[in-house]
Amino acid sequence: MTSKWIRLRDRLAGKTEPEPLWTDGIPDHINVPIRDWLYDVLRRFGMALPWRCA
Repeated sequence: MTSKWIRLRDRLAGKTEPEPLWTDGIPDHINVPIRDWLYDVLRRFGMALPWRCA
């Protein structure tokens, strides 16, 4: 059985779909900091490759 997690207050309010946690794309003002953070985390576990700009 697979189901989406929905906050209790949303279920009690009758909502059937969770609110999106992440929308399409990353806002420009946090794009680079998020990529840097993610690269650092992945690098610590030996799973990172340098980012390449296309």
